[in-house]
Amino acid sequence: MEVPFTLEVHETEPPFLMAEWDHIVEASINVSSGRIEVHECTGGSHGEVTVAPGIYGVRALYKGLNTLSDDGLDGDDSYLVTVWPDGNRDLRVLKQYNEEAQQAAS
Repeated sequence: MEVPFTLEVHETEPPFLMAEWDHIVEASINVSSGRIEVHECTGGSHGEVTVAPGIYGVRALYKGLNTLSDDGLDGDDSYLVTVWPDGNRDLRVLKQYNEEAQQAAS
């Protein structure tokens, strides 16, 4: 199956609208090689970007999670990962997706 995924590299921390996303997490990564490579969870590489070596903030944003089928294989979900030069930051969940609350609201 294919999953809509976008990787964006920014010079500074990019803004985002929390209300547009179902789930948001942040952390930092050390990109000592100067390469960020995107892999699918069960397969190979789907591309890479070159950046200056260093520590980067990374934010993963998920939306459309309430559209997933029971087996999680079909839906209108999509994912955005943004990275930017930054110092070390702890893993933080900025917005937690709650499937039960979404189902109750539907």
